[in-house]
Amino acid sequence: MITGLAHVEIVATDLDAATNLYATLFDRAPIIATAALTCFQVGRLAVRLMPGRGDAPDGLSAVGFAVDDLSRAAVLADRRGLAIDHTMATENGLLRLSPSAAGGLGVHLVQAEVGTLTDATIDQTGIDRTGGEPGAVIGLDHVVIRTNDVTHAVAVLGGRLGLDLRLDRANPSWGARMLFFRCGDSIVEVVQSMAGATDPPADTQINPPPPHRFWGLCWRVADARAAHGRLTAAGIAGDAPRRGRRPATQVFTLAEPPAGVATLILSVDASSGDA
Repeated sequence: MITGLAHVEIVATDLDAATNLYATLFDRAPIIATAALTCFQVGRLAVRLMPGRGDAPDGLSAVGFAVDDLSRAAVLADRRGLAIDHTMATENGLLRLSPSAAGGLGVHLVQAEVGTLTDATIDQTGIDRTGGEPGAVIGLDHVVIRTNDVTHAVAVLGGRLGLDLRLDRANPSWGARMLFFRCGDSIVEVVQSMAGATDPPADTQINPPPPHRFWGLCWRVADARAAHGRLTAAGIAGDAPRRGRRPATQVFTLAEPPAGVATLILSVDASSGDA
C-alpha cells in the first residue's frame, strides 16, 4: 500500500521564524510561502510548515505516506481499522486517517505523483543532490516516534499500514528499545524508554494520553562537520559532531529543536557502502 514518505507537517506558532530557520537548515528557499503554509522540497519529500491552530503545540504533527492507488489504499485502510477522518477539509489527492485509530498519530495517505526533479538530480536512493554546499541537507534519513506501547505501534505501523519491520533492538546502555520500519527511501523509528514504568497521574487515568507521538526528524547531509560549521556560522547551535550509533556515521543534534521538532543531522561515509 505504502511506497514511501510524501511529506511531513510541522506546526509552528511563529511561522516566519520557523520558515527562516528551515531555509537556513536546508540551504534552500521554500517553494511556497504564504500566511497559511510554507513548503520546502527536499528530494521527493515536501516539508510543510503550518501556523498553530487553537492550543495545538508546536512540533511534528503529521506524516504523509505516498501510495500508488489512493482509492485502493483507502479501502484497505478501512478494512484494517484505519478509518478516514472526515472532520477535516480533504485536499485533492490526500486522505487523513483518524488519529484515534493510529494511536494519536497524524497519518495522511497521499497519491504518489511524478515529481519535477529529474533522474539527473536524484540518485537511486531518492536523495536530492542539487543542494548547495556539502553541509546542506540532501534528504530525510528517518522519522522518530515516541511510544509507551510497542505492541500497539507494531500493530499500527506493521499490521495496518504495512511497513516492513527490519530491526527490533533493546539496549540497556541507551535506556531504550528501538524498532526500525523501512518506508521507501527512509526509516520510521519507534522508540520506547526502558525506564521502570510508574503509575500515571490521576487525571491521565481518566483521559489517558495517546500511546504514540511524532517526536523528531533526522536529516542527512554529505558532511556532518561541514553542516555543523555552516549552521554554527549562521547562529544555529548544535552539539559537537560525534560517531553515530549506526556504523560509519557522524551525527550531531541541534541545541534548540526548530518549531519543537527534535532534530538530528547525519552523514554516512560513502566508502562504507551504507550511503
